[in-house]
Amino acid sequence: MKTILLADDEAHLRTLVRTTLDQPGYRILESEDGATALALARSERPDVVVLDWMMPNMTGIEVMTALRRDAATANLPIILLTAKGQRADVTQAFASGATAYLAKPFSPLELLAKVDELCRECAAVATTATAGPTATPADAPTADAQLALYARDLARMVDAERERSRELAEANARLQLVDQIKSDFLTFISHELRTPLALMGAFDLYEMEVEPEERARVAAIIRAGYERLNGFVGRGLEYFDWLAGECAPVDEITDLAALVTSLAAKMPDETQCRVTVPPAPCPVRGGTPALATCIETLLDNARKFSPQPARITVTLTAADGRATIGVTDHGRGFPPALAQELFRPFTVLDTLHHAKGTGLSLALSAAIVQAHGGTIHAASTGLDQGATFTIDLPLAAG
Repeated sequence: MKTILLADDEAHLRTLVRTTLDQPGYRILESEDGATALALARSERPDVVVLDWMMPNMTGIEVMTALRRDAATANLPIILLTAKGQRADVTQAFASGATAYLAKPFSPLELLAKVDELCRECAAVATTATAGPTATPADAPTADAQLALYARDLARMVDAERERSRELAEANARLQLVDQIKSDFLTFISHELRTPLALMGAFDLYEMEVEPEERARVAAIIRAGYERLNGFVGRGLEYFDWLAGECAPVDEITDLAALVTSLAAKMPDETQCRVTVPPAPCPVRGGTPALATCIETLLDNARKFSPQPARITVTLTAADGRATIGVTDHGRGFPPALAQELFRPFTVLDTLHHAKGTGLSLALSAAIVQAHGGTIHAASTGLDQGATFTIDLPLAAG
């Protein structure tokens, strides 16, 4: 394994040289200043050093001079890679002990060829250090080979940029999720902030001298308010846990056909619920309680916001590795443009289509479905035109 020390204060140029020298049998060390390069050269004893001229702390010339004065590194092959290309600069470089001199912009193929040559001919350091600029060998690479090397290096740099872009996209998605959680949490807190105050008013009435029947009625109001607030907080905390990834799908198989049939059978007797499911099991990966929460929410909403007795159609289909549950009602409906707002908690749309609730149930269902790798959608042609809610989940493999 040959060790190559690369010293240059420009990160993009180090990237270009590193990709050029990224060959089997080469280990690349990097430094962005002269002092670090000198320390690495003394500690690592590289086979070849590639030095920039202008660097912080110590210039390439100063590093090279220090290496030549040290008996342990006096014969170390050094390539000076610099933008300084005047005749006087070349003369100074070789006078200071450079083994080879390449001016920027340089040929990656020429650099690779020179490093290969120096690694094979370490014994020739004494003569090449005083011979001046290295002449182009007779068997210099062809233009096609030069172009191929440029293409290889460009492809590597493009791949690196794509990886950085992917990482930035993932970081941006995480920031957007944090922003959504923050916004929803603030709304969550403010939405029911006055509920405890209302309960305190009921307590004041309870403490007054009133008839037992009135006292019982006030006690029922207090209990109902407590239960509503407790349920609201519970659903809210569960929503944030699923949204933030604190909850994960349980590693078990649930048969959607059996689950849908069972939940539809629990609907009130006066509800007309027509269910169509496949004759064979429809397995998906995930825990039954979490998936049941999503389906129950759609069934409950369809019943509550339909003219009584409610007429609901439930379908389950399986095709192309996906399971699709559809719940259709003949109730209030909503403007088509606002369909996705239904799955955000506490939106204006909730007061239109879900005036009896907080809107947390659909938001929780959406978070659970997404955590299971699925999607949830709502569709309606307009007010009083009914609505269809659809859950799409991946079928379990095998």
